[in-house]
Amino acid sequence: MRASFLLLLAVFTGFANPAFSNHFCDLQKSTPPRQDAPNSQQHSFRSAQAGFAISKPDEAWQLQDSIGPDGNGRITLGPLNSGGLQQLSITVSAAASPDLDALRLQRDEILKQAQESDDIRKGKKLKRKFGDLMSAGLQVEQDAASQTFVARQYYLISQGKQYVIQCHAPKNEFDALEPLFEKALNSFVIVPLDGEALRLAQLQQLAARCGSEVQWETEWSVASARARKEGKLIVVTVQAISSFEVGDQIGRGPFMDYGVVKLLQHRFVVLRWHRGMDAPFVKQEVFGLGPSTFGTGILVTDAKGAVLNQIFIIKGQAVYDSLIETLSEQQHLALQAPQPSSTASSLQCAQLWLESGQLQKLEKLCKASPRAAQGEVATKEQVAWALLRAQVHAAARQGESARLEVRAGLTAEASLVSRDPGLRQELQLLEAQLMTAMGEAHAAEVRLDDLLAVAENLAADTHAQALLMKGALRLQAQDRVGAEASLHTLTVQFPEIRWAWMAAAGLTGPGWKLDIFPGLRWPRESDRALARVPKAAEKAKQRADISTLVQGGADFLLAQQLEDGSFPSMTSYGDHKVLADDLKLAATAIAGQALQRLTDRADAQQAAERAVLWLLEQRQLRESESKPPIVFMDYAVWSRSYILFFLATCLEHGVGDQEAVQMEMKKCVQDLAERQQGNGGWSYYLSGTIGGSAKPQSISFTTATVVLALERAAEVQLLDDPAMLNRGLDCLEAMRSPKGTFSYFLNGRDLKTSTRSSDGVEASAARGPVCGLALLRGQRETTKELAPRFEMYVEHLPAFGAQRRKALMHAGLHTQGSHYLLYDYATAAQALHEVRGQRGIPKALAAKTNAAVLREVRACLNADGSFTDNPLLGTTSATGLAILALLNL
Repeated sequence: MRASFLLLLAVFTGFANPAFSNHFCDLQKSTPPRQDAPNSQQHSFRSAQAGFAISKPDEAWQLQDSIGPDGNGRITLGPLNSGGLQQLSITVSAAASPDLDALRLQRDEILKQAQESDDIRKGKKLKRKFGDLMSAGLQVEQDAASQTFVARQYYLISQGKQYVIQCHAPKNEFDALEPLFEKALNSFVIVPLDGEALRLAQLQQLAARCGSEVQWETEWSVASARARKEGKLIVVTVQAISSFEVGDQIGRGPFMDYGVVKLLQHRFVVLRWHRGMDAPFVKQEVFGLGPSTFGTGILVTDAKGAVLNQIFIIKGQAVYDSLIETLSEQQHLALQAPQPSSTASSLQCAQLWLESGQLQKLEKLCKASPRAAQGEVATKEQVAWALLRAQVHAAARQGESARLEVRAGLTAEASLVSRDPGLRQELQLLEAQLMTAMGEAHAAEVRLDDLLAVAENLAADTHAQALLMKGALRLQAQDRVGAEASLHTLTVQFPEIRWAWMAAAGLTGPGWKLDIFPGLRWPRESDRALARVPKAAEKAKQRADISTLVQGGADFLLAQQLEDGSFPSMTSYGDHKVLADDLKLAATAIAGQALQRLTDRADAQQAAERAVLWLLEQRQLRESESKPPIVFMDYAVWSRSYILFFLATCLEHGVGDQEAVQMEMKKCVQDLAERQQGNGGWSYYLSGTIGGSAKPQSISFTTATVVLALERAAEVQLLDDPAMLNRGLDCLEAMRSPKGTFSYFLNGRDLKTSTRSSDGVEASAARGPVCGLALLRGQRETTKELAPRFEMYVEHLPAFGAQRRKALMHAGLHTQGSHYLLYDYATAAQALHEVRGQRGIPKALAAKTNAAVLREVRACLNADGSFTDNPLLGTTSATGLAILALLNL
């Protein structure tokens, strides 16, 4: 099998790594469920779609069925009128892994997280048999709804489905209810799947084979020993998002890219990280992965555990490029790279060097390789070399050069005395892949249709790849029926071939459920920089004066601005769509706002004007095109807030079409009004499940940002509903604790019944300045009340700063993360700027705060003049926020 170096379903099978920002324990909260259709008459539940049956233990109990047509969902059983406080629930989902060991690992990680939680305690492991099936279980005590509950969970896998069976009740009632819980659990039986559920289960079992071509280790000691013995680096995969329904993003994503798989097999040891792992890179003084680590990413380490690289864009091409770059930087490993046997042909040598990433050797060999002269009869070796040279160019994303080699190979094959259909079909398949990657979708489909027309003469692997590509192209064209026909044929005809596993992953992944359509073109060459962690500036450069830092950051932003006036975000990687997402909207607004502040630079002013025009055009696009679904996180609260900050200044300085600017600001205010929570605040976390109802909660710093944006809109007379702002201020006040900190969450559908999350000072100190500033502007706080917030902030700032440059989030010992560092610095600097010199803020405190924030901003400086806090969020918004912070310092 030859390498294709084109991951067709990178977006289709999952999600690019979104900037999730919260850590959740994977326990069902003991709060009343939504009572849509309770049924106290129904005695039992049985479903051939969900694959199980269970009976009520008491006729007075009610049974609620929320199982969907795919057999996934939830049922609950409990005493009538208990409001869900006494309940047995069964949640059904597709199994990400087919074995019980994976469930035990999941259970152990949850218990590890519970140890670090303020409201969960007394965790212990359980096990139980359900018929012939063993489960992994746990029990904890958990505080919720103003009381303490006992929650008991069992994890079970059967027929490609995972069952989470939970019993919970108030602690003082659990023992009395336990006999009824046991009676219900004893009635639980597995029911054979049928119909659509059976078909889905078969697909899920195929999809679960994704990533199996790689040898995974689960313990550091084993991985380290192998790396030393084999002369390899270690690829550490981190998937710490168990509360989100995204599946195995790495195994079903980049670890199904053929080029990535071959690199891993030849040059790396693969280690699956889990909480509690004893490895050097886990320690904070080495790299640091604390107990609350959150996100999906890849670390590349040496055998001693030193982190050499972070990979945070979880797409095949980005992972391949990053692995190749890491190998090129570790020259000493070249001596231990795989070598061909003494009897290997030059073509076999080239194939090995291509697969193992030894590109320098490959380049020399390709230059000396035999080529067919025009008009002469070729040899099969010359045709095979043309194919390999095309693959080499494709691996480097050199599309035209690869296509020239393909055409030369086809011409040479046509001149063979004895034709070789297999080689010709491989060349034609690669040509279709190149057309797809270069944006020539229609031409690619024509080539694939030609191949599939002679399917009976195709090699199985070529046939399978052609079906996969055809399905992916149909999906890119938003033809779900055509895509499913091709992909289903692939899974039925070739279930043992890897391309069928990819098709199954696509058909059962979140992208399919949500009508998320893939973009199959190669990322732009400039996108490579988006996938790299920028090199930190030397200490001497970090100590430059503020003006020098600001001008260097501005120069970087001006170089980053795209032709259309926008600025890139991490989600720009490989994205060729005109309609931007909220992260790119926010990045452009932040960069534009920063440049607009530089009134002494004409080039910065012109760039800001172009950014305004682009943002206004994006509104028109959003209103004319169908918007993609919002899942898990809704970042519109951030993008609309930063657009308001930017456009308010544009309005004051007469930048852009003033009528259009005013209209956009009013629409942003309306967008925020639609997202205001019942308790008055705002949140960007919706739900961890696809199609799940948004959680009734507000986030303190998100609410503060929206409140500041609304206050800014009010300053330019564009806030028509003051009550909206006042409700936001009320919510912020409710999140303020007697200690002077602000809770992460305010949970509840209305302000009167909402409760604050319990957060330690170490984790919450950075929220104080921004929340206090919003309340100060709203006349809900005094400058004197801000003083202790600055004190607390400065005291805990180093622990936050220690997380800089980590793509994984909440990796500090007390959940600190890198993903809001420059946001915190910019808002703290803004708060300090507004109260400096006022009563209640001692000069010494102001000077200490100023120096501390400036120190931390400088530490984020990169060698190219940009700034980074979390590489996942990109350098554009980070640099814009750094400039805004510096200008206020």
